[in-house]
Amino acid sequence: TASTDGLVVAPLKSARKGRAEAFAQEEADEQAGRTFSILEKSLLLREVKLLRYVSTKFLPSLAEIAQESRVLSGEYVCEQGTETSARFIVIAQGCLQLWRLDDDGERKVLRELRAGDSLGNTGLIHDSW
Repeated sequence: TASTDGLVVAPLKSARKGRAEAFAQEEADEQAGRTFSILEKSLLLREVKLLRYVSTKFLPSLAEIAQESRVLSGEYVCEQGTETSARFIVIAQGCLQLWRLDDDGERKVLRELRAGDSLGNTGLIHDSW
């Protein structure tokens, strides 16, 4: 992912289209360099639990500073034991797995994050002190 601070939003597949159609549209959008509109980002932010009490009138301001980043399958957003930045990450499409290595070195999936889920909430609070 991008190493810049701020909100990271991944590209969104259309929920109204079939899987093959949505995948083709996503590929076309990616090749065309399409980004989310302020409205699309605002609608996504409205679904984030941490922002549920933020007035709707402030969401476009947050959406304006949101940065989009695509995370490829198998790519790490952060790793166990490494320091994280004060990024607030919102999943727009797809799934991120949160996992930890157990004592035998095996991956233990703790949670799967999907569209509207976020991570990095604590880092924002801690880094602001």
